[in-house]
Amino acid sequence: MEPDLLSMKYLFVLLLWLPFVLMTDLFPFMRFGMFAEPVKTVQQTEYFIITLERDNTEKVIDPNTSGIPEQTLNYLARNSYYQQRADILLRTVAQSEKIEAKDIIRLQVITIQKPNSQIDTTLICTFTKP
Repeated sequence: MEPDLLSMKYLFVLLLWLPFVLMTDLFPFMRFGMFAEPVKTVQQTEYFIITLERDNTEKVIDPNTSGIPEQTLNYLARNSYYQQRADILLRTVAQSEKIEAKDIIRLQVITIQKPNSQIDTTLICTFTKP
């Protein structure tokens, strides 16, 4: 008994289109092929800086001189900012910097919006030695 050629075509079409019929969204179409969205650039960039104010002069703490690698300090600053624990980070930095009684340490985030290059500086946390 030889299989019917017409039923084989229907079976092939069914197996070909069945995954698309059962799919609940069009995500694969939007990701690949002619339905793909254009690649978008990052809309904003954030830079976290830690500054030390001593005798009314403010300087940015260099991660290389404080003994903390720059990538690690950036990760810790970003992590503490989003978890709202920046005071713990500044207390740790104050121990490594050996601050004096009147020194002030600040953690700031500088946000740069890409389309219009607008720069926004936000003070996150301030630490002074008790």
